[in-house]
Amino acid sequence: MTKPDPALLLLSRYPFQVELQTRFGDVDSLRHINNVAIAQLFEESRLRFLIEARGDALDPLSQSIRLVTAEIRFIYLREVAYPDSVVAGVSVEHIGNSSYRLGCAMFQFDQCVALCETAMVRSEVGGSVPLPIELKTAFERYRPV
Repeated sequence: MTKPDPALLLLSRYPFQVELQTRFGDVDSLRHINNVAIAQLFEESRLRFLIEARGDALDPLSQSIRLVTAEIRFIYLREVAYPDSVVAGVSVEHIGNSSYRLGCAMFQFDQCVALCETAMVRSEVGGSVPLPIELKTAFERYRPV
């Protein structure tokens, strides 16, 4: 495995940050949070990011702008402990015509425990469609620091 860029391991790099609670039901036989649960915590952080970035005018749960995951990649760096919470950081790495890419990092006890990169595409029946200019503008505020 290639070592990640050290800049990706700094919480301060990510303009959006959210604290998330781990759950007992996500503990594996070694008493750590399992990898699937970590993926779900990243999913929750992306949704919370969209709620903040899009604001009240663009409801992230509505079907007016349908966003689908086109690609996702995880790098697990350390074990995640229960019952301690984690902090997820999110940044917009790239904004395309009909897609965007988010960089996410998860931290516990001030250590980066996992990284996630996700490509999202705006989709309608028949294929991808351009992102609204309002969404692109909102995403600009969340470029890496």
